[in-house]
This record gives sequence, C-alpha cells and structure tokens, in this order.
Amino acid sequence: MGLADTSVGVEKSTPGLTKPLNRAAAALVLNGGLTSVLGIGYWLVAAHLYLPTVVGRNSALVAALVTLSGFAQCNFARSLSGLLPRAGARAARLLGRVYLATVIISLLLGFTFCVVAPRLVARLGYLRGPALLLPGFTIAVAIWSIFTLEDTALASLRSARIVPIENATFGVLKIGLLVFLHSRGFGMFSILASWIVPLVVIVPPVNWYLFKRALPRGRDFAAPPEPGPLAVRNWVAYDYAGYLFWLAGTLPLPLLVLPILGSSAAAVFYVTFAMSTSMDVVSLNVGNAFTAELQRQGGVVGRDALAFLAKLWSLILFVAVVLGLAAPYVLQLFGARYRAQGHVVMVILLAAAVPRSVMFLGIAAARAQGRGRVILAAQMTASLGTLGLGVALMARIGLDGMAWAWFAASAVGAALAVQVIARPFHRVTAVPA
Repeated sequence: MGLADTSVGVEKSTPGLTKPLNRAAAALVLNGGLTSVLGIGYWLVAAHLYLPTVVGRNSALVAALVTLSGFAQCNFARSLSGLLPRAGARAARLLGRVYLATVIISLLLGFTFCVVAPRLVARLGYLRGPALLLPGFTIAVAIWSIFTLEDTALASLRSARIVPIENATFGVLKIGLLVFLHSRGFGMFSILASWIVPLVVIVPPVNWYLFKRALPRGRDFAAPPEPGPLAVRNWVAYDYAGYLFWLAGTLPLPLLVLPILGSSAAAVFYVTFAMSTSMDVVSLNVGNAFTAELQRQGGVVGRDALAFLAKLWSLILFVAVVLGLAAPYVLQLFGARYRAQGHVVMVILLAAAVPRSVMFLGIAAARAQGRGRVILAAQMTASLGTLGLGVALMARIGLDGMAWAWFAASAVGAALAVQVIARPFHRVTAVPA
C-alpha cells in the first residue's frame, strides 16, 4: 500500500470537525488547568511536609514510574487516537488487547527496575527498603499505564468530558492521602504511596464507563475502516520509533538530574518541570482528539482546523506569560530554595510550551495523515537535542542548562512538525501502490 496526496483548495473547510473538537478541547483544557493547580498544590504540600532530599528521592521514583509506564504503553497513548476511530465494531477488542499487552510489559519493566537500578546507581540504593516497595512499584507501573491509555480512548471517542473529572478526583485523593500518611508517620515513601493508592479507586469505574458506554456509542461516528493493514503498520511503526525518542528525552529528565546535581536540585527541577510541562498534557490530549477528528474527515487540514489551532496556541501563549510572571511567587510558596534555584528554570520551561504545542499538534495532524517520517524526525530531533545539550549545559550552568536545552530542542522539533500544517491544505488518502 502507498500514500498519495490529493490537493485541496485553500478555501477548503472541514464540516463536522469544529463542534466535537471544540467540546473536546474545552474539556481537555479544563483538565489541564485542574491538573496544574492540583499538581502545584500537591508538591506544595509535599515540600512543606518533607525535607528536599525526601522529595527528591520520591520524585525520582515517580519519574521512573511514569517513564517505565511510557515505554510499556508502546505509544498506544498516541496511536490509539488514529486507530480507534477506524476500528468500528472491533474497537473494544482492540483496546482490550492493548491493555493486556501493556500490563504484561509494565509488570516486567517495573520488576526489573526495582531489582537492577539499585545495583547500577548508588543514589537509588533506597529501593532496597521496605519489602512492599518492589511489588507495590511493579503493580503501580501497570495501573499507571491503564490510567494513561484510558484518557486517550475517551478523547478519541468523544467522551473527553470524563477526563477532567477523573484527573481532578485523582489530584484531590492524592493530596488527601499524602497528608493522611504523613500524620500517621508512614515514612519516606508516603509521596510514592499517595500516587499509587488513588489509582486503585479511579481506574475500575472509568473503564466500566469506557467499555460499556463510550465504545458502543463510538460506532455511530466511526471513521471509514482502513483499506488494508499495511497502511496502518507503516505510520504506526514510525510513530512508535518517534515515541521512544520522546520518552528518552522527556520523562527521565528529573531522574537524570539526581546523579549529576544531587537530590535537592532534583527536587527543585521536578517541581518546576511538573508545573511548567502541565501545558504539554493539554497539547498532547487535545492532539489525540485532533487526530481522531481529522481521521473522521479523511485527513483534511482545512481552514476550520487551522483556526482551531490558532486559538489553542494563543491560549497557551497567554497562560505561559501569566505563569511566567507568577513563577517567583508560586515557587516562594515551596520555600526560598525553590525560588532561588527554580525561577529561571521555570520561566524557560514555560516559554518552551508554545513551540512544543506546535510540535505536538503538527505530529497529531501527521498521525491522522499517516506521515510517520515527519513524526519520527520531530521527536528524534527534540529528544536527542534535549539530552545532548542538557547533559553538557548542566555541567556548566546547572539546572538552567537543562531548561535551555529543552527550549532549543523543542523549537527545532516544532520547525520540523509544522510543515504538516504550513503546507497547502491537502488531503492524504491511502491507495494501492
């Protein structure tokens, strides 16, 4: 199978895209706002209840949990948005198989990390602590994988309104449990435990809704089925390769700071990184909805889609400026150390949110059009640039160096991905080679 481009005039609009996409975007932007506020509140509470070294060690574990889960998901947190709309009556079976494969891989990776990491990195020796840490962390990786995948499925099936409810519940329970565990003298792993336990409460009911309501209803507005399996495998393979680069250059960064600059610096970086990159979650989640709706429109990037993107990027720019101005005051709530070491870092990371959004939405369009090479090029450039520059600059200028590397690499990745949107409006249709 091959892909052929069929030109569409500049005046081309995309009827049927605007209303469901605006609804999804509103829910996902709300989700991003709630996640950000609750995330700030969570780490504010953690910073006041625990020493920076304890926060640093736990934040490294949380980063490891999310990273391992990311690898275990095999990019289905993104590619499902391009697969579910075309699955039709087979969507539930597809999602069930993805869940099963992801859980198995998650358990293997979580167990391996707990056993091997303390032997390779001396600063992670605390993983040899409580007996429940190994099974608890291992199971947590699997549950986090499902927790992430269900958001993509909901956004792709026009049920994004559930996402902010789900994540707000998680944020509130997480804070409440953190305070409770501290009051009971639970120990240094209270932060990690407060991330894991709420998932057990949230994941089952959300997936009941997903399989009993969202998936059956999704058949009513499914996209035309794929013309053949080769057309699917082509872009999914490139997408997965790009995803591996994205993981390597994004999720492990707080873990990378720990051995180079120490646990206190890792705590500062994790807090600023978590707050500033919450806007990435908005762009990624909206990107999933964008991919799904473009699939239903045959891959067309018309003027309605472009107007939607312009509004979204304007909103992200506005929020980045506001948060940048408020950064020193927000960080002061965590303590003088966080403000002194994290102010510049947070401003730079916030500035990177705009080019990163351009990159993510460009990739979302490329995913709907089956342009896997663009996805791979953008992700690979951003990842390798962040890692290469980050390690080199951290040794010279500390945490600021990692932030500058993040910004520069994101800008280059955006320049590569934006060609999908900037080129003349077109429609990509799979046809026999």
